[in-house]
Amino acid sequence: MEQALYLKQKLQLVITNKMEQQLSLLHMPLIDLEGYLMNEAIENPFIDIDSFNDNRLNSKKRQLHNKSGQEWLQNMEQPQSFFDSLLEQLRLLKLKPLEQEILEYLIFQTDENGYFRGSLEEVCKQFAVSVDTVEKCLYLLQTFEPIGIGARNLQECFLLQLRAMAVRNELAELVVADYFNLLVEKKWKEITRNVGGDLVEIQFVFDILKKLNPRPGSSFQQDFSQSIKPELIISCDAPGFTVRINEALYPTFSFDSFYFQQMGSITSFDHKNYLQEKYQHFKWLQQAVDKRKQTLLKVMKAIIEKQHDFFEKGTAYLKPLTIKDVAGEIGMHESTVSRAVNGKYVHTPHGLFEIKYFFTSSIAVNGSEEISSEVVKKALYKLVENENKYKPLSDQKLVELLQTNDGFNLSRRTVTKYREQLGIPSSSKRKRY
Repeated sequence: MEQALYLKQKLQLVITNKMEQQLSLLHMPLIDLEGYLMNEAIENPFIDIDSFNDNRLNSKKRQLHNKSGQEWLQNMEQPQSFFDSLLEQLRLLKLKPLEQEILEYLIFQTDENGYFRGSLEEVCKQFAVSVDTVEKCLYLLQTFEPIGIGARNLQECFLLQLRAMAVRNELAELVVADYFNLLVEKKWKEITRNVGGDLVEIQFVFDILKKLNPRPGSSFQQDFSQSIKPELIISCDAPGFTVRINEALYPTFSFDSFYFQQMGSITSFDHKNYLQEKYQHFKWLQQAVDKRKQTLLKVMKAIIEKQHDFFEKGTAYLKPLTIKDVAGEIGMHESTVSRAVNGKYVHTPHGLFEIKYFFTSSIAVNGSEEISSEVVKKALYKLVENENKYKPLSDQKLVELLQTNDGFNLSRRTVTKYREQLGIPSSSKRKRY
């Protein structure tokens, strides 16, 4: 067989590290972008974060990185954490050294929601003590604030809170202790056959549970609603709508010329090479953030054009729209548009929305007409919200009402799917007595 060398030309897309980083920046929600830029400012002497206006960050530029970024962050004042609160309560108790050590170990075996996730047997082996000793320490942990801390499951968490009430409800404690699964499944009649009483009393027990906290440690966690920051703002300006970047919340950074002025006098090749790399990275980062803004604006302008009725008349006029539609409109790849809308929010004349909200599937009504599935879900939710709670609407009845009231010709299976997506229980579990 004859062997030979041949030249062949072909086009191939090669994604460089810089391209990957740029796509990663596009994918980040605003709060993650802030953290990323903060870390970049710690590592790069040419980056000055203007939006944080923190003297400590600016002063580190003059210290030749004598302190690491981690040390700098640790010096910042932080709110009391979940574990700090529990350890503070532990220090107020007068315990034997071994008991204090076990209890501290148990504290660090709890998760962020306040549940004990360790194994009592493992703790026994760890400290060479009996199960009774470990259980005594766990019961002590369960007296800490907030009530419910140290529970091993949801059932125990609710029991701890019920027993701590100023006015205790014996029936509620009995039902939760012995018939919790039946209660969760809303099998009221089966519970009444076991404990007596009537359906109204059992349902009242369930109402009490809805007021308890299933995640007692959550009070120490950051409120997610406070971390939602709209990157874009849409305003109504004649003759239409305009979209702009929310610069007031957007992290901005500028060039810190201190080290740049020193580059000419630096003789060390390694030091000069390091600064040159950081300078080039600063210029790239500036371009990447600007590109991110332009991509978001481009995507949102296309959405406004496609969903004009929504912005003009309200949420009931949301139309079916896919990422593919927008990608084709603006000449971008679907994956790029998907990254651009991921975790991003926009402030509109009708409120705050995640950008992904505007992408919905379609439902055919009255033959050829198509509407957004979100419109159908809103109509379905309204029917359930206004129903007679003592005679809740079945899925078949919902199908009939959606057809009669709104002209939505849906199958019962579709209504069931939408109801479950909305987190609405079946009619038997919505029934009040």
